[in-house]
Amino acid sequence: MRLEIVRLLVADLSISLTFYRDVLGMTVSSEDGEDYADLRVSEDFTLALFRRDLMAAAVGRAGLAPSAAVQDSFVLVIGTDDVDAAADRLRGLGMRLETDPTDRPDWGIRTLHLRDPDGHLVELNSPLPDR
Repeated sequence: MRLEIVRLLVADLSISLTFYRDVLGMTVSSEDGEDYADLRVSEDFTLALFRRDLMAAAVGRAGLAPSAAVQDSFVLVIGTDDVDAAADRLRGLGMRLETDPTDRPDWGIRTLHLRDPDGHLVELNSPLPDR
């Protein structure tokens, strides 16, 4: 088995698609315009966006309110060549960062965090230079 797609369940496909395509720069590989979109993250990985209400209906949970967790249950991690340049670009687009670029020596990476339009936690990171 291999992980090929992560599907984020979103409230508004057009708003989320704008965020991942225009703010984070992902390439749309397919979309149906209203319910679903695939974004190519890398050669072997796709991020899919799907309307939350349609998935709830598909698994027999239509009409139930989405639960709000106090702490995040996952983080979407995206590699980038330069976290600081990404932070500057995101701020220039008016995005609010959850964390400023931060060296994380125990993890071996430099990170920043922000949220997508549905509140999903997104991490951009790049390797720390060898010391």
